Amino acid sequence: MRIVQGRFKGRNIKVSDKGVRPVSDRVKEACFSVLRDILPNAIVFDMFSGSGALAFESISAGAKSAVLTDNSKNSVDVIRKNIKTLGLETNTELYLFDAILFIEKLAAKKARFDIIFIDPPYSKGLVNKALQAIMRYDILAPFGYIVCFAYAKDEISADIQNVSLVYEKLYGQTRFLVYNNLK
Repeated sequence: MRIVQGRFKGRNIKVSDKGVRPVSDRVKEACFSVLRDILPNAIVFDMFSGSGALAFESISAGAKSAVLTDNSKNSVDVIRKNIKTLGLETNTELYLFDAILFIEKLAAKKARFDIIFIDPPYSKGLVNKALQAIMRYDILAPFGYIVCFAYAKDEISADIQNVSLVYEKLYGQTRFLVYNNLK
């Protein structure tokens, strides 16, 4: 997999071969086109990190730092290697932890994020659970964005308090959604 834009454009990153479904280059390009103006100096949370591609793309496009979490030791090992290869040890924090449960730990540290990526395994209801936890624990910065990648057929709750759906597009089997914090 390669980074599609920014200072690391064209650099390859490793992807775990165990159960990771990376976002396609086409969808990543669309995503980062939407986020272009808000990425500079943003603080990012990459849930269900897989390879870390979304966090690395963000930093490549100007984000200040990223927190990454995944519950797979294999994925975390791959992400750690990618962090080292890209020289991002000072810009990233990586955790082996369930992404949704980790939100409570972030809230306890009073962490706030400008952009939160939700890219879980498809068809498990994790997008809705993640959205609910983000809002319950208030880790999204004022006027921050939540970016979701979901299976096209997954039901996504329309009742999410304090955020507004500002962008939605279907790319094959991937539904790409962007929410904006209203407060």
